[in-house]
Amino acid sequence: LGKGGWGVKISAATQIVVAQPTIYVLGDLDVISSYTVLLYRQVLRSLVKLCVIGLCCWLSGTAPAAADFCRQVEGSQICIVDIKRSAKNYWQYQALVSIDGIAQPSASYDCRARLITDPDGNMSSFRSRKDGSVVCSLYRSRG
Repeated sequence: LGKGGWGVKISAATQIVVAQPTIYVLGDLDVISSYTVLLYRQVLRSLVKLCVIGLCCWLSGTAPAAADFCRQVEGSQICIVDIKRSAKNYWQYQALVSIDGIAQPSASYDCRARLITDPDGNMSSFRSRKDGSVVCSLYRSRG
């Protein structure tokens, strides 16, 4: 077989008796050594592992979008679509809210003073609007 046990072509009348390495005869009488078969198996296992890892990465990258935070208040469904807390004043939030599926303009919520400031600068209290209590339900007073 030559150095390293590599396969050779043989005729149909040839018989090979080899103690080591084992010889496999395939379809068109191609002879492949056991070392080559092991090499092919290792390559195949590596490819399968790569495919599984790739599939897992692909599936984790396409996770479903997170659901909105919603509450029922006085017969209306109020959902927080997007919210950001102030880094300087932890009791203030900038939030985009939808009421009964209708998106409201982004507003600033002051959970300490219980005031809502809309983009035009108009201020209103939590009593006049339902969404303030939902946004500030995320706020926990410190101290």
